[in-house]
Amino acid sequence: VRLFHYFRSDDFFLLLLCPTDSALAGRFRGDSRLRTCEFPRFQVSWCLWRGRKVTNPLMILANGLRLLKAVWVVWRQCRREQIDIVLSTNDPSHFYSGPAARLAGAKSVWWLSNMIPRTQAWGMIYALFNIFRRMFCARIICISQAVKDSLKNHANTGVVWYPTREL
Repeated sequence: VRLFHYFRSDDFFLLLLCPTDSALAGRFRGDSRLRTCEFPRFQVSWCLWRGRKVTNPLMILANGLRLLKAVWVVWRQCRREQIDIVLSTNDPSHFYSGPAARLAGAKSVWWLSNMIPRTQAWGMIYALFNIFRRMFCARIICISQAVKDSLKNHANTGVVWYPTREL
């Protein structure tokens, strides 16, 4: 919330893209200086396979379709509003804002406030994050040096910037 208050300016226009049931959507819905565009939230579901808890394959497919819908929503808004920079502020949003910004001819900037876990899900999230970062991200703004150090090959894209109001 503070991030959006710091970025309020007459020099540029803010467009907030978020899941429908998020606290941000509720807080800023109806604000005349900030437009919102909403899409469905990704879901997690588990099943047992040979006595082990694994991600439900049907939910992976469903989330893939939600991801494509989110990319389409962001791309459509970027084209309609002639957006130049797409700033994403949490891990799931990086995965759809990056491709959408690239398709719309905009730059994708990622705000990182936490480290990317290397051990979670056999390092798959970490690997996907780095693939998407290399393909779609123009700049990563990290909240600390430790967060920047958690990135792989971060020399060209990562910058440490804290506190937010000085950005």
